[in-house]
Amino acid sequence: MVVLSIFMFILISFTGHQGGNITHGEDYLVEPLPNRVKVALGYEVFEEKEIVLSEDDWQNAVLYTELVEPILNNNCVSCHNPKKAKGDLLLNTREGIETSGENAPVVMANHPAESDLFKRMELPREDDNHMPPDGKKQPSKEEIALIGVWIENGMSFDKTIGEMGLEKSLFASFFPKTIETDYPDKDVRPPRRTVSQRSKRSDFMWSLLAKLPTI
Repeated sequence: MVVLSIFMFILISFTGHQGGNITHGEDYLVEPLPNRVKVALGYEVFEEKEIVLSEDDWQNAVLYTELVEPILNNNCVSCHNPKKAKGDLLLNTREGIETSGENAPVVMANHPAESDLFKRMELPREDDNHMPPDGKKQPSKEEIALIGVWIENGMSFDKTIGEMGLEKSLFASFFPKTIETDYPDKDVRPPRRTVSQRSKRSDFMWSLLAKLPTI
């Protein structure tokens, strides 16, 4: 009976693990771990790239290098790289984006609606074909929209935003966030003495005077 119970436990654990692999990916147990732990376990770590445009120089930013590439790196490359190419798709290089994949190409210049990369990102999370899969880090709706803008405008890998003639409003969420308040920008003076403080000072002076010898 004990042996049967152990066998059933092992069987349930195995099938549960396999189900998790299918649903969330083979590294779903490792995904939440800190990067240093992943490295110690032999997993390749892709450091997240910050996406911030300069208000003064945004038009000179290369759209792919400074926006599209970081979006793919932060959300897709962990599953689509030379060591782990799910669906035979590589998203870490230009060549990989243009030619790899089981149903290559996954992107079609000027046609985001026909590009599998964009279509899968736009699908609802509960859809089995949605990418990245549930349980993985998800791009924001602004980042997904920008992938569509990039494809729709020729899918250039070297043109700047200005050269592509794109409007500033498309990049509003990628500028540094500023915190505004209703308070005036003035120096705050130190508070004046309160009545009680002045009263204590006066009492102290009178006590000193009372101690002076009379003539």
